Amino acid sequence: MDRAVLISILESITHPIVFVDNQHIIRYVNKAAKEKYGKKGHLNLVGTSILQYHNDRSRKIILDTYEMLENSGEDEKLLVIKSAGQKILMRAVRDASGKLIGYYERFEP
Repeated sequence: MDRAVLISILESITHPIVFVDNQHIIRYVNKAAKEKYGKKGHLNLVGTSILQYHNDRSRKIILDTYEMLENSGEDEKLLVIKSAGQKILMRAVRDASGKLIGYYERFEP
């Protein structure tokens, strides 16, 4: 499958997707994420550190969860349940050999 098809698939997903590499640099933002974070004034996210958009507590959670994903082989970790019951999870992205190449947050209503 070529890159254009994969991008089209990601762009069609109505949930925000922000892919972050192993250095915590944002490498991809889909249309839904651009709309969501653009409303908050966060434009041009690609190439910036995800950590700069979080407070100290959130940064620690992200870094600790990243380390757990990298070392445990687990693929997903619940980060928080918001007051409205929304779950925020961090999902590992691995290459064909199982090596962690990055992550993204996903949201459950």
